[in-house]
Amino acid sequence: MYQPYTRRTPLADTAFQRLGVIEGLIWSSFVVVVAIALITEAAAIAVATRRSDGHLAVMVRVVGYGIPALIFAAVAIYNVQVLLAGIDAMGW
Repeated sequence: MYQPYTRRTPLADTAFQRLGVIEGLIWSSFVVVVAIALITEAAAIAVATRRSDGHLAVMVRVVGYGIPALIFAAVAIYNVQVLLAGIDAMGW
């Protein structure tokens, strides 16, 4: 039987055990997105209040949202590769 290498965080493990895989993925994804938004917006507000020109707040948002988006895209590509390898191993 095909078993890909997986690495999960304690947060994801807890969510999967309590809610199931699909609901756990939805819940943990929601938590991560909210955390990224809160941290990024707090940093942008802090920069905007300390600097009179305010253009650095835009850069904080670009970095704060851009880097996680790139990481999520890389993880999604990896997940597709794992799924395709599993499908190929099953002979579908």
